[in-house]
Amino acid sequence: MPTLRQHRLRTEQEDICGLLTAFFREPDNPLIRARINDAMRAQDGRRGHAGLSTGAGRGLTDAVAARVYVAAAITLANAAETYVAYDTTRWDTGGMVDLPTNPTRITAPRAGYYAVGMMGLTINAPANTLDIYILVSRTSAIFETSNPDCFGDGRISGHGIWKAAANDYFETRIYNNSGANRQHTGEMWAQLLFETS
Repeated sequence: MPTLRQHRLRTEQEDICGLLTAFFREPDNPLIRARINDAMRAQDGRRGHAGLSTGAGRGLTDAVAARVYVAAAITLANAAETYVAYDTTRWDTGGMVDLPTNPTRITAPRAGYYAVGMMGLTINAPANTLDIYILVSRTSAIFETSNPDCFGDGRISGHGIWKAAANDYFETRIYNNSGANRQHTGEMWAQLLFETS
C-alpha cells in the first residue's frame, strides 16, 4: 500500500501532466506557465532531483523555444517515409532553427527536458494510412501514431517530453501508405522546460 508521501507525489505528477496538456493547447498562457513552474519546483525540492539545474534557468521560459511551419504544402510520396521540411519560422528565441541548412530540424541548444509537438493536415488521406513520428536525432521516437478516421483529411497531432542532450534535434517523419501522393501542411514546436546539469 502506498505511503501518504507516495500518494502525494503521484497526485502531484498527475496534476503536472494535466498542466502540461493545457500548456500544449495554450503555450502562450502565462498562468499555465506559472502553475507548471510552481508545481515542478515544489516537487523537485521534495524529491531532490540531482539532475535538474538550479537558479534562474529553471522552469518554463521563452529564452529557448521555437515554432516552425509549412507555408507551401509539401508532397508525401506514396509508400515512402518523408521528413517534413518546414519553410517558415513563427519564432525562434533560442537559436534552434536553421531552415536554409536543416529545414526538417529543431535543434536543442543545451541539455534539458523539452516539450516537443507537431500538428498537421494531409489532404484526402484515408483513415489509418499515415504513420506519424516525432524523432530525436533520427534514433528515438518521442511520439508515434497512425491517423484516425478524419472524414477524408488526415488531421494529425502529437506531443511529448524528452530529456535531450545539447545538439540533439527533433523532426517529424510521416509514412504515407494511402495509395497515392498526398499534400501536407503542418507545424512543429519545441521548448526547453528545464535545463539539466
